Amino acid sequence: MVDDVDEAGAQLQALLAAEAARISDREALYIKLRDAGLIAKVTVLRFLCRQRSCVIGTVFTLGDTVYCHVRDYKFSPGMNAAESSESGRRNNTLDGDHHWPAHVYDVNELAAFDSTAGFHINCRHAHKMVNARELLQLVEGVQPGHPIKPVRV
Repeated sequence: MVDDVDEAGAQLQALLAAEAARISDREALYIKLRDAGLIAKVTVLRFLCRQRSCVIGTVFTLGDTVYCHVRDYKFSPGMNAAESSESGRRNNTLDGDHHWPAHVYDVNELAAFDSTAGFHINCRHAHKMVNARELLQLVEGVQPGHPIKPVRV
């Protein structure tokens, strides 16, 4: 019985490590595209803040995969307390409190997981949940480098 628990724990650790590597690969991919000046050539949609036109999400495609880069953001103290726990802030923010890091999501992967799966896009002025399947429908057939009209949040 103990061996089964140890084996299950090892398998879980391996899965978590593999997922962390995949996340890191998506982040590195975005950084390489950005640093090479190629983001505009693969972009199909941008999410903008309605109040100040902050670019809070950039949807881009490579091959058959749709990705969305969401920028880093800071919540107000009240919103931050309402949206997260102290341990979550300590472990997941850039400053240990309210500066949340940027992420790159594989939209296809989220859509395949569940019909309600998605991700949040945020800035100081806007906060929205984006449904992955709806996003895929919105950008279907859009040519990379010729984005559709930005979505204002």
